[in-house]
Amino acid sequence: MIQRETNKFCGFLAQIENWNESGKIEHDKIDDAKTMYKSNSKTLFQLEHCWNILRNEAKWLNLRENVKVHARQPATQSCLTFAGSTNLDEDNDEMNFGETLERPIGKKVEKEKLKKRKISNDVVSRLSYQLDEIKEQKRRMHDEKKGKYVHCNRRMKRVNMHCIRRTKRVDLYQGREE
Repeated sequence: MIQRETNKFCGFLAQIENWNESGKIEHDKIDDAKTMYKSNSKTLFQLEHCWNILRNEAKWLNLRENVKVHARQPATQSCLTFAGSTNLDEDNDEMNFGETLERPIGKKVEKEKLKKRKISNDVVSRLSYQLDEIKEQKRRMHDEKKGKYVHCNRRMKRVNMHCIRRTKRVDLYQGREE
């Protein structure tokens, strides 16, 4: 509600500012925008206090003034240097028109990013689960191979012991015959 009505008022104000009426100060333009709002909406604009807070935020700025300044002056290195500089010692809330502000991320874009992040997290968790399953399967196969190796090794030792005993018996038997 606040956003819709404030956007509507900002649109009327932008229209009035685009008319470039000479001799009009900002207060007159705001009054004209209120009149236009009233004639269009059949009610008074009651959110001026909200608009006063939001008017200097990046989303609500009419960057028309910046476009005019850049159209008249070619951009030089010194212009670019000062345009981006900010005096951190000053503690005022007024808009610095030389500085271009980045518009905040909208609700739709934020939701899309969140959705993509969630999908990405789901994919990562599924892949992680599959990787864990593969590792577990490899561990089981390794344990199984190790078990078979130990079993074969024991069997070979038994067979060797059996052969050694037979050889000793044969040697004993041959020793008695002689």
